[in-house]
Amino acid sequence: MTRTVGEQFYHVAMGPLAMAANCLRRGDVRQGLTELSGDSLVGSVQRAIDAIAETVGLPTHEVERLLPTEEMDDLLEGVATTQSTSAAQWDLHMAHAGGLLEAIAKLTSDGRAPEAGMCLMRIATKMKLEKGLASPLRELAGHIERWQELLERLRRELDEGKELKEARQRRRVVRVGIAGLTGVAVLAVAALVTTVWKARRQIDDVLALPSPCEVELLLAADLSMASAEQKSTLVAKHAACSGTRELARIAEEKIQEDKARQLREAEAKRTREATCIELGVRLSKPSTEALSPKLKEILAKDMTFMTALARGKIDNADVSRDVSNLTCLDGQAGDAIAGAFAAALAQAGESWLPEHTPSPSALTLVKRGKASVSRIARANLIPPIEKVALDALLTGKSEPVRAARKKCDVLTMLDVTPHLYCQAVLRQPVN
Repeated sequence: MTRTVGEQFYHVAMGPLAMAANCLRRGDVRQGLTELSGDSLVGSVQRAIDAIAETVGLPTHEVERLLPTEEMDDLLEGVATTQSTSAAQWDLHMAHAGGLLEAIAKLTSDGRAPEAGMCLMRIATKMKLEKGLASPLRELAGHIERWQELLERLRRELDEGKELKEARQRRRVVRVGIAGLTGVAVLAVAALVTTVWKARRQIDDVLALPSPCEVELLLAADLSMASAEQKSTLVAKHAACSGTRELARIAEEKIQEDKARQLREAEAKRTREATCIELGVRLSKPSTEALSPKLKEILAKDMTFMTALARGKIDNADVSRDVSNLTCLDGQAGDAIAGAFAAALAQAGESWLPEHTPSPSALTLVKRGKASVSRIARANLIPPIEKVALDALLTGKSEPVRAARKKCDVLTMLDVTPHLYCQAVLRQPVN
């Protein structure tokens, strides 16, 4: 079927848009954007002008004179700018996402002939989380749709008689001019209605998305055409988005506070461990040298006890106290504390034995630190404990025997075999 001049112009000029639509539909976004470059569109228009000039037998400049070149140039300038930005953003995102981005960009067929503008808009919607890419794609989609609308308008205008020879055009200039103005007015109204409809449909699509913050992807031009109901919903969505972001901000602050607290606790733990190691070294070599300020700071309640222990001594009352929660006992200094305590207790046996009975935790600590008690110290501890055991047996009372039993347990904790009287005490029933 023979094409009219307008159809011939439209078919040639639409070439890049058709190619781009096919590329975009199958996911080849980069090639599709290349087809929509300013140079590509200008080239297709020039080829269309050449084709109809040859068909009607007019010079190309006569055909060009019939076209709204200023309007076309303005629109092409917008296309060139947004196409360049879209291509650059696509390349940037492809460098990070690669095949994943291409997979997301693939469009499923919905039964309609592919249109470049609509394909771009659908891809922009799928890329909504990548605002740097979605925004220029939306703008480019708008420019391409307006360019296609312009080509459709020119097709109609050329078919209405603008392809006729110059002489015939001059004879009908007044009638054609009036008809052209009327046609332009009708087209303008139709274009406005179409633009408003498309903008409101786009707004409805975004409002249907689950995240309230998706409304921020809408272009200002689309928002200006929103209906009263859409504007009300948009206000609510923006408020919900602000609330969501505030909750996210509070949650992030809580996370950062927890991290800071954990760092402080970890640092305090490292400092304490280092100081406890220093305490262990200090206790391994008893001397009269004063404890360091760091040690004094962490010892607190155990300051008097550790100060004496660092000198190889213990207070008689310390034998009976609960020593299970001593500072640094649960750390790397624990063995050193136990060794120093066991050695000091054995060394001072004759001093504490008459009046003090070892607590269960003291006996446990002696057992843990027994390696630090010399054989001589262990041997020296046997006679006074045997004497305590004999005195308790001679009383014939249970309380002294129970006390003597705990003192004899010191020998057991030090792996010393109890002698005669301690053996007798240990055989006594525990009441």
